[in-house]
Amino acid sequence: MPVPVHTIQSASTPVSPPELAIIGDGKVSLAIASMLAASGQAVRLWSSDGSAPEECEVRERNARVGHVRGRTRFTLVSDQIGNVLKGAPVVLLSVPAIEYGATLSALAPQISSGQTILLAEAPLGAALQFTRLLNVARPGMQVNVLEMGRLYDSVKIEGSVALLIGPRKRVSICGLSRNETHRGLLVVSSLWGGLVPASNVLERGFAEVERLIRTALRLFRIVSPKGAETPKSAGLMTPAMVSIISALAGELQAVAREFAVPLPGLAQTLVDYTGAAGSSLSEMLSGLADFMLEDGSTRQSVDSLRKKLRRDVTETFVLIEEFARLARLPVPVIDSIIQLASVVTECDLRKDGRGLSDLGLVGVDVRELIDVVNG
Repeated sequence: MPVPVHTIQSASTPVSPPELAIIGDGKVSLAIASMLAASGQAVRLWSSDGSAPEECEVRERNARVGHVRGRTRFTLVSDQIGNVLKGAPVVLLSVPAIEYGATLSALAPQISSGQTILLAEAPLGAALQFTRLLNVARPGMQVNVLEMGRLYDSVKIEGSVALLIGPRKRVSICGLSRNETHRGLLVVSSLWGGLVPASNVLERGFAEVERLIRTALRLFRIVSPKGAETPKSAGLMTPAMVSIISALAGELQAVAREFAVPLPGLAQTLVDYTGAAGSSLSEMLSGLADFMLEDGSTRQSVDSLRKKLRRDVTETFVLIEEFARLARLPVPVIDSIIQLASVVTECDLRKDGRGLSDLGLVGVDVRELIDVVNG
């Protein structure tokens, strides 16, 4: 039965939430900004062309119509980063981690001490990397950096409407120390419900198994006979594919254990952070595969899939492989996915990927790294 669309009411707005500056030139930043602005949150949006969605619609997973819809009312929309950041206590940054360096070249001069910076849809080690780069650009700058998991299954912009599909009930969040996490939660808990703090950034990052599954699905969709022409995930979630994903998750768990991070099983993690449903892992993965591949459209070109695959592997897989090497732990499935992805994208993804050096962890051993993240 279709879910009726309701106008977002200002009565549901959190009490005295902090003003938020949103930086990022993509669908995710526009969608998050639109959702918050439509619910009454004070939002300043950086937009490269000075434009922004006029409406926001939120749909539950698999719903054909939205359950909430409202008009956006931004405090400010500007193509000037300084105007957007000035005086905003909270800054949400929505760019790929491999672009943190380039983004900070424009962002760092405008950041003020005391601001809280949220890294949206952050991969493993994002807060470590961002803090290291910020310390280089602005030595001594005192800011609170938090990394945060995925907020929605997918987002897209349809004309003047930002469409957010599958709001997550639980969203992982963590700072570089328990104090930073606590301070950050006090500031941002009024913005989103369901924020779940992790004990450290490794725990939060390793729990993002959805990233690994999405990468594997993209890779095998590219190399499948029909490739990107196949609507959604039809025929992709075979028993062999389920076995590969299970082995992949097993390797991740093994690496996590070496760094004193206890992870629940794959099925439980998917239930906790993606809302997966089903009586078996195969059913859960089949139910999740469509939105993991879809990213807002039912069909994608091979070139588009290759671009996303390259980003996935360089952001996360290469780093996990380096963690495994540091712990002297074999990860043949992860190694193979990196190698296959390098072949199909015609890039040296190990060379291009984020590594321990990007996180400022060159020369540390396992024990020292555990001490660093438990700060």
